[in-house]
Amino acid sequence: MNKRAVLCILGAAASLLLGIFLPVFVSFSDDFASTYLRIGVQELLIFGLPALLLYARSPRTWSQLKEGFTLPAPLPAGLTALAGVSYTMLGGFITTIWSLRLMRYGIPPMQNTMPNPSNIAQYALAFACGALIPAISEELVFRGLLLGSLRRKNDRAAVLLSAVAFAALHLNLHALPSLFVFGLLLARLTLRYQGLLLPILFHFVYNLAVIALLATNGAASVDAMALGTFIALASTYFLLRKPKEEPHGTDHTGL
Repeated sequence: MNKRAVLCILGAAASLLLGIFLPVFVSFSDDFASTYLRIGVQELLIFGLPALLLYARSPRTWSQLKEGFTLPAPLPAGLTALAGVSYTMLGGFITTIWSLRLMRYGIPPMQNTMPNPSNIAQYALAFACGALIPAISEELVFRGLLLGSLRRKNDRAAVLLSAVAFAALHLNLHALPSLFVFGLLLARLTLRYQGLLLPILFHFVYNLAVIALLATNGAASVDAMALGTFIALASTYFLLRKPKEEPHGTDHTGL
């Protein structure tokens, strides 16, 4: 292992530890700005920066990262955005069913303690620190490093294990099945299009939609949840379906 690799690995470990113990070193208040800034900084320190440093440990791994950011075609990008937004309904449906089961055993759901934005500046901060930074940082780790390392042996096992890790590390028992399905979809999306931009887009618009729904205190009706679930399933199907067989030599670059 060369000096560059050692320094990158040590830097990644230091960033991870700093992110985990950040509340010990820095006192954060409970106001809106401090809460979202803490989330953004911790996401960067725990996931984003360590992932970038591990990719930077060699020219080969850095080149792999750059290849993962190739711009997708418009149709897959549009379907991804639609699937990400509508997954709020599908994920909500999964969580509701699972939560009802857990509550039968006396396990109450976690209460949302995040402050809701109420003006343009707060929405901008929430979208940056609560949607964009987590989407990029977590995708670099789970669909970049982890999935990329695991798939060297078996793609199916890589998809499954990366989704399990993604769901488990969010430490939310009631959201566990929804997060697991979320991780499965993003892993399949990564393999289908051989890149990270579409998973980041899916993750980002999903986070945006969740923040917006919580801010309006809107509870989805049964009809809205059913429609959203149908849209999520349909858009995901068209997004992930295998391309049709084409004549030999044809370069298939999109749906």
